[in-house]
Amino acid sequence: MKTITIEWRYFSKKGKTCERCTGTQDNLDIAVHELKEEMKPKGVRLRLVKKILPKSKISESNIILIDGSPIEQILPNATNSESECCSCGDLCGEPTNCRTVNQNGQMYEEIPVELIKSAIIKKLHLT
Repeated sequence: MKTITIEWRYFSKKGKTCERCTGTQDNLDIAVHELKEEMKPKGVRLRLVKKILPKSKISESNIILIDGSPIEQILPNATNSESECCSCGDLCGEPTNCRTVNQNGQMYEEIPVELIKSAIIKKLHLT
């Protein structure tokens, strides 16, 4: 059975994370759950790893890696950037920027289910 590892990195302080990471986590859980059922008969196992980051690595927060590659490197016309995240600022006690994913001119603070699923499927076909 082939295993695809999906790693999500996020900043957390005292068990709390920002609003956009909470949204990405919810979307990631949905995407992986839906694809697990679809991939099982094809001999593919999805392994989800969630990694908490310290404040010193907040620039990596809200990144999804699929077999080590960020989704923006897998998806066509996609890049990453960052924007101010007020809820991270509240957690950190100072203005803080968080990672975003941009595709086809659309910026996503919370990574949507469909982008996650598309990247996993595309990565599966590339390997």
